[in-house]
Amino acid sequence: SDFSAAGSYVVPATGATEVFLPLLNKENSGYTTWYTVQNMGTEEATVEVIYSDGTTIAPLVIPPFAARNVFQSSESHAQAIFAATLASDQPIRAAVLQEGDGIIFAHTGVALAGSGTIPPPEETQGSAGVNAGTASSETPIFPLVNVNNAGYVTGIQILNGGDESTSVTVSYTPSDAGSACTETRSIAAGTSRTFALAAFASGTSASDCLPGERFIGSAAVTDNSTGQPLTGIVNQLLPGLNGEAYVAFAPEEATNALAMPLIMDRNSGYFTGFSVQHVGGPESVVTCVFSNATYTVSATLGEGEALVDLQQGKIANGYIGSGVCTAANDDTKIVAVINELQLGGTGDQFLVYEGIPLP
Repeated sequence: SDFSAAGSYVVPATGATEVFLPLLNKENSGYTTWYTVQNMGTEEATVEVIYSDGTTIAPLVIPPFAARNVFQSSESHAQAIFAATLASDQPIRAAVLQEGDGIIFAHTGVALAGSGTIPPPEETQGSAGVNAGTASSETPIFPLVNVNNAGYVTGIQILNGGDESTSVTVSYTPSDAGSACTETRSIAAGTSRTFALAAFASGTSASDCLPGERFIGSAAVTDNSTGQPLTGIVNQLLPGLNGEAYVAFAPEEATNALAMPLIMDRNSGYFTGFSVQHVGGPESVVTCVFSNATYTVSATLGEGEALVDLQQGKIANGYIGSGVCTAANDDTKIVAVINELQLGGTGDQFLVYEGIPLP
C-alpha cells in the first residue's frame, strides 16, 4: 500500500521440456524471487527443479494449461544468488519476478534450444515468429548495456546450461557512449556468473573495461570455450528508484525485421526508448517506422553495432502506438530491447520488453 512497482515481459510463443532460470535470489541485498511455471501440454506435467546451489524441492505436478507459483522465500538456499533448470515431461514455459523494496524486475524463462519445443495452438498462431529471447545459444547477445548513466547500472547473469565448464568472453560495443572492452569468466556446468556489474563499477582483473566510465551500448558472447548452451538475464537498475530485466537473445532466431508492440511519447508521463542491434550478416541500413506517425529513425549498422533512440518529445504529445524496424538487406539480422519509463512518477515505473522477430 505504500509503493507502486511495475514489470513487463514478452510471453514465449512456444513451450519446451527444459527451461533455464538464470537469475534467482533469496535475500540478495533485499531482493527475493518467485517464479511461475505453466504446463502447455495436454497431459499432467511433472517438473523437476534443479537449483545450482544444491537445494532440492519436490517435483511440481501441474495439470494441463495450469500454472504453479514457486516462492524462494519459503525455500532453504545456501546462496543469495543462484539459478535453476526446469526439466519436464510436458512442454512448459516460465516467468520470474524479482522483488525488492519497491522495485520489481520481470523476465521469462529460457528454453534449451531444441528441447521438445512445440508450436502454439493453431487458433493462436499469428504471422510473427517466436521471440528471439526464448532459446539458449552458444553466443547470446545483449542489445542494451546501460552503465554509469544518470545513476543506472547493468548486471548480466549468464547461465551455463550444458554439462561441461566453459570460459565465456563477453565483448562490449559502445553506441552512444563508452569504450569497447571485454570480460572473461569461467562458468561451471549448471551455474551462472555475473558480468558487467563489477567490470564497469570498481573494475576486475577479468575485464579491461574502464571503471566508472559512462557506457551505453551492447554486448555479445564472443567466445565460449567448450561450446555450451548459454543464456542470460540483464538487469538495469537505478538504485533505490527503479529497475527492470530482459532476456538475452539467441542470434540464430533473429530475422531482418522486428516488431515493437508498444511505443510511447509523453503518455501520462511515459515514454519509450530502444536499442536495435545488428547481430549477423552484412552491413545494412536499419530503419524504424511508427504507426500513425511520420517520425522515422535509421542508421547504417555493422555487426555488433546498435541504433539507440529515445521517443520522448519526438513523435507527438500523448502518443501511443507501435513500431517496426527493418534491415534493408534481407541477410542482415537484428534484435531489439525497448524501455518504458515514466518521468515524475511514484515508485518503480520502469518496464522493459524484447522486440519480436517478424518472418
